[in-house]
Amino acid sequence: MLDRVARLLLKIAYGLHLILPRLGRRRQGVAVAVWRKDQVLFVRHSYRRGCFLPGGNARRKEPLREAARRELKEEVGIDAELGALLPVYTTAWIRVFEYYPCRPPKIQIDNREIIEAFFARPGDIATLPGFMESYLLSRIR
Repeated sequence: MLDRVARLLLKIAYGLHLILPRLGRRRQGVAVAVWRKDQVLFVRHSYRRGCFLPGGNARRKEPLREAARRELKEEVGIDAELGALLPVYTTAWIRVFEYYPCRPPKIQIDNREIIEAFFARPGDIATLPGFMESYLLSRIR
């Protein structure tokens, strides 16, 4: 029951995030591509459709690499060292980092915000957000 309430609140918050005008400067977003051979880790959120890389928004004055590390830990339970997160792709609002774990990572999701996490080849995912498609296509060529 608690998971259902949390998911509903996340959907409402995400909807408000989309329709309310942003006050002040837009925060930079981060995403982390966790690679295992030719597969990358994707997540599904409870409040939006589609597959995404783990990530989110940086907090005010938070360095982007630290934001990427925090989001990776919060969303899928992977505690990467800062130096292991490599910045590889940037758009106006998103910085993508790559992470290559030495061993297969143990994935832990909260089943509230993140309801699924899985490794897949980028070409196996039908629809990806624009920045992810651009990054992944540049990566697999």
